[in-house]
Amino acid sequence: MSAIADTRSARSVEAPRLDVDAALAWLEANMAWFEPERWERHLPRRTFPGTPVLELLVLLRVLRRGNRGGDADRLAGPALEIGRSITDRPRWLEELRGGGALFPHVLWLVALIEELDSARGLVPSARFAAELAIATGAGNVNGRYRPPASALELGYVLELAGMDADQPSIPSLLAACEPHLDADHCHMSDGDIYGVTHIMFYATDFGARPAGGPDRTRTVLRLLGSCLARSDNDLTAELLACADYLGAGNHPLALHGHARLSAAQRPDGSVASLLYNARVAERATGEPGRAYAFGTCYHPTITAAMAAMAAREGTTCRE
Repeated sequence: MSAIADTRSARSVEAPRLDVDAALAWLEANMAWFEPERWERHLPRRTFPGTPVLELLVLLRVLRRGNRGGDADRLAGPALEIGRSITDRPRWLEELRGGGALFPHVLWLVALIEELDSARGLVPSARFAAELAIATGAGNVNGRYRPPASALELGYVLELAGMDADQPSIPSLLAACEPHLDADHCHMSDGDIYGVTHIMFYATDFGARPAGGPDRTRTVLRLLGSCLARSDNDLTAELLACADYLGAGNHPLALHGHARLSAAQRPDGSVASLLYNARVAERATGEPGRAYAFGTCYHPTITAAMAAMAAREGTTCRE
């Protein structure tokens, strides 16, 4: 057994990994594009304009928990300014007060800002709006009428924000997601696969705790194989992070996945999504060209950096 473990450990060290420094440098150089106003000059409007910076702050939280606190702090300054500029806008305060459909996303952004910006403390107007919604039972703030994966997301966000909306526990919410996790992976759409990865993200708090319940390693690895087959860098990265959270970081398929992500990393440090088209990129110049590159590369760059960080924390395959 020790010989097998030593072999796996050696393979883990030798396997090519994404250059996290280059990925972070690209994100830092493109920080202005996380601002909703800049984004909307050339890119489609997001349902919640704060989503890109929220996703960046999730990465920075993961970096801070690992051995890259300095990198997290360097990027956090401008990212937090963008986040705070969004959370105080009347439209999103009203979304919180009314317990609207975007309540979890706005509150998630608030919770991340408060955790990562402890020097400045709470976002009082947004926190009061959310607490008012919970106290008055506005909307569906306890998630009783949400689909299971959406209810788990809300439960995770409320836990992160330190708010009690009389919602079920995370293990109970995860158990309700079992039918989604047990679905035939051969018939899963991209949206279904993102559902699997996000369920694992919320259940493990992005690798900070065990998921509990049945071992989902086999499901994650099967989905990883299918996403590698079509060179989907974004889903590959999310599934690699999940594999590490489940203890499968040294599985040969996971090692192959990390090598593929490393090979897919562009000279500027970014990682392209399936939406990226080289011919379109060649025709786009100036600011529209930079917008196109950011819009089609920012998310897989974030998730690939997250996956690489998870791998470097060290995991042991349970298969």
